[in-house]
Amino acid sequence: MKILLTSDVHDCHLDWYGVKTDTRLRQWARDIQEEHERAPLDMILMLGDYALDFWFAGGTFVNKGESRTKHFLDTYASLLPDVPIYLIPGNHEQYSPEKWKEITGSERYLTAAKDNAMFIMTDSYAGDLGPAADSDGTYVPTDCAWVKEQLEKYPCENVFICAHGFEIPKETDEFRDLVKNESRIKCLFQGHYHQSKVIDPGPDWGGKKILQTGNYSYTSDPGGPEASFWGYRLLYIDGSRLSSEYVMCACDFVHEGKKMHIDRHSVDSWNN
Repeated sequence: MKILLTSDVHDCHLDWYGVKTDTRLRQWARDIQEEHERAPLDMILMLGDYALDFWFAGGTFVNKGESRTKHFLDTYASLLPDVPIYLIPGNHEQYSPEKWKEITGSERYLTAAKDNAMFIMTDSYAGDLGPAADSDGTYVPTDCAWVKEQLEKYPCENVFICAHGFEIPKETDEFRDLVKNESRIKCLFQGHYHQSKVIDPGPDWGGKKILQTGNYSYTSDPGGPEASFWGYRLLYIDGSRLSSEYVMCACDFVHEGKKMHIDRHSVDSWNN
């Protein structure tokens, strides 16, 4: 099984690295289509921040009544391969559950299961939804009761917890202990931080890692674009054998006034 995870694409008024937003997002869709052509994807998981609809520096939804999330889904996500796609909101999609479902056809929390794998996709920025003024999203700890319900509902061998982002100091002891002690949970996936690193939150989490899904907008990696740039994370499941890599896509851009090129290559791998 081959799963692609992507996040933080930001269909918005900002252009990064000398590349127009439309050009960048069509390249995002084309890169994913080419990945599917290399070897078929079984599903695509999108972990939030499709736009800047709610943003403390001027989002589009409160100020203009414009959903760039809808524009992103209609214009760019529609170009993706014809495989199951599951999406959850990020901190810039603070829509009420009703409005989110109207725009996306999806719940803010959901579970995707196939064969021996289950992806529990939680809403980590579910606080203060439907605001009358812009902000940067309000974090809420993982809904551990809901996660346990999904674990009981689906008897899958390999379980992955996905969120837009995990703020580990704000998580509950209950969730930490569940991740540590539930052998079916193999790792966690997150976007939000615009990096591709594999994070070890420490022994209290049972050695389970957090795999970052990078970005296709701007990098926050201290090493700059050469360390972590536009791309997506792949997860491979072959029975009990699990592996993941972050794919940095081939691209041309401008960074600090200098024209740069990156060839397609993989970084920040993980094996279980």
